[in-house]
Amino acid sequence: MKVGSLVTYIGPWVPGIFPEDRTREPSYGIVIQLEKEYHGTNICVHWMDAEEIFWHEETDLVVISV
Repeated sequence: MKVGSLVTYIGPWVPGIFPEDRTREPSYGIVIQLEKEYHGTNICVHWMDAEEIFWHEETDLVVISV
């Protein structure tokens, strides 16, 4: 995974992104920042459907395209 990678979310539902959909986060996002020296939510993703950015853990994301 690197900045610019296309990712999808596979982690647990997080309220507030799509309140009407309690099963999934936005479908596709682009990694815009990586913080290697931090643990936990160290990957910043711009979610295209939500038009928002959120910080995630690497285990909650799957790379679609590098």
